Amino acid sequence: MAEPERLAALKRCLAEYRSQREAVNEQLPVASGPERGTLAAQSKVVARKIEQTEVEIGFIENVNGLIQRYTELQREALDGARTESDPVRQKAFEDRAALCRAVAEEALEKKQEVKPIPPGTLDQILKELNTAAQQAKKTVDSINNAIKITNKVLDVLIVLAKAAAKFAVCADLAGQIVTDGEGATFTAAISVSGAASDLEAKAIARRIATSPLVKTALFGRDANWGRVLAA
Repeated sequence: MAEPERLAALKRCLAEYRSQREAVNEQLPVASGPERGTLAAQSKVVARKIEQTEVEIGFIENVNGLIQRYTELQREALDGARTESDPVRQKAFEDRAALCRAVAEEALEKKQEVKPIPPGTLDQILKELNTAAQQAKKTVDSINNAIKITNKVLDVLIVLAKAAAKFAVCADLAGQIVTDGEGATFTAAISVSGAASDLEAKAIARRIATSPLVKTALFGRDANWGRVLAA
């Protein structure tokens, strides 16, 4: 499964949003005045965030199922827009259809594996989620604090995914440029493990990649490890 760390963090976000929804639902029946209005607004925000988080989880766990589900939801929303006579409700159906289409199209683009979350970033994410979970959720303010913290975590997870996906696309394009080079007959990827730092790993890989001995071995399809070591 791709992105195990991000998937686990997203599921923590989903659990926290569901906890916030329960807290809001407990407070709504006894609230009145401005407080009731705030809770109603929080309920809408949390509902949207729950769906958004479920979509992000679907991108990782079951992208094909996500495409199928939101394609069906788009069709239902379009049917609703066609049969609705109230302009306001019709616009709501159309907006929902556009959202479902966007989700399905993004799911099609995300059929690729991206890099895991860096350990330091993951630690900060888990720390923020723990902070959100520790909120009492017994008052409007505490629920609002928990929602804000969880929203921040979800935004970070989404940004990381988009950045990693762009990196994957750029890496693929870079590989295509090498493959399409004039006179190129062979393409190889060099992976370095056990280096003291990224800088050292890059220097080792570059030394091997630019070595005439290694290049001639690759051209001749002669797997000569001595030439790699000599480089």
